[in-house]
Amino acid sequence: MWTILWFLMVIVVFCLWAAPEYWGRKVYPHITVAMESLDVFVDIGDPVTIRCKFSNPTRLPCPRVKLSMKLPEQIRSGREEDGRDHVEVHFYLMPRQIAEVTFTVYAVRRGIAQWQEADLEFTDALGLRKEYRTVYVHARAVVRPRRLQPVALPRTLTELLGEIRTKRFYHEDPSLFVGVRPYQAGDPLRGIHWLATARTGELMVKQFGHTTSSKVLILFNGQMFDLYWKTVYKHRLDAMCERLLQISAKLMENETSVGLLTNLHDSMAMSFHEPAASGPVQLARLANRMGSVSEHPRSSMADLIRSASRYAALGDTVLLLTSYWDTEAVRAANEWQRKYKNLIVYNMLWDDNKWNLPGVPAITENIAYSDAVDKEAAS
Repeated sequence: MWTILWFLMVIVVFCLWAAPEYWGRKVYPHITVAMESLDVFVDIGDPVTIRCKFSNPTRLPCPRVKLSMKLPEQIRSGREEDGRDHVEVHFYLMPRQIAEVTFTVYAVRRGIAQWQEADLEFTDALGLRKEYRTVYVHARAVVRPRRLQPVALPRTLTELLGEIRTKRFYHEDPSLFVGVRPYQAGDPLRGIHWLATARTGELMVKQFGHTTSSKVLILFNGQMFDLYWKTVYKHRLDAMCERLLQISAKLMENETSVGLLTNLHDSMAMSFHEPAASGPVQLARLANRMGSVSEHPRSSMADLIRSASRYAALGDTVLLLTSYWDTEAVRAANEWQRKYKNLIVYNMLWDDNKWNLPGVPAITENIAYSDAVDKEAAS
């Protein structure tokens, strides 16, 4: 009797030892994971759904599986910034089962959110042994700045739409066809109306109505230190991105074409310039650019001002949005104003960094901040 009990106890102990070993060799290595690639543009507060497909081709179940993923700072498990910075999903797999695991996270801060790996933890039914595996994924979400209501522009900016600050050129608009007229010396051949020419027997050219154009090039300065290559304060950059979208939306309401030139690196675009255009599509482009710009300037503020001459046409208004000034930048701004006389400065100041710019129209917005938040810098 005691021999039988001893033999049964040996069998139980052997099973407790052998079963996890068997699962570790025959089940866990054969489980496959397919993570859906993710590359989206989202706004703050929007949900981001991640899907993973698990497959268990063996004849044995997988009792416990845990998927854990560390989230970037732009993404949280809840709609607020104080939400959890990681997600954990617990589930199990039956024999020959294919399961899709879906979880939702939320965009809470402007920037590019990227995560490349997730951790899997396999546990047997009794919890005696655990095995770990790292799964590499491709997931990227560009979080655009918060969309605020368009600001009431100061008088200096409303003059962009009149005949005071910006020369507005009257030109023929091809979309406004008003009729035909006889050909005159100097008319382009592409303007000939061949049907009217065949009908009248003489060369006739198309005649269009006239319209006006007004363009604004926004210089978005990301330098915040004397050494321009130092990383910037993230919360200041976020506020400047929001203000740029507010100003652009208000200008586009009045049919103004808005372009962008910045000295911040952009990992999503090779160019630092966005050509001037108007309408909701252009506003979406600017929002995407404000979401993908990094905290790393590529040049100084003075170089940004001097390089604007390659992108601003004669008669365009140049709006400089900045939160920083130094001696070289003031010199560059004064040189530009003496030469072109079309510069307007929009200062967003968190401190006493004020400079005198004689002859340059300036709008100053003083922003209060807490010391704890202002000490936060990009790492």
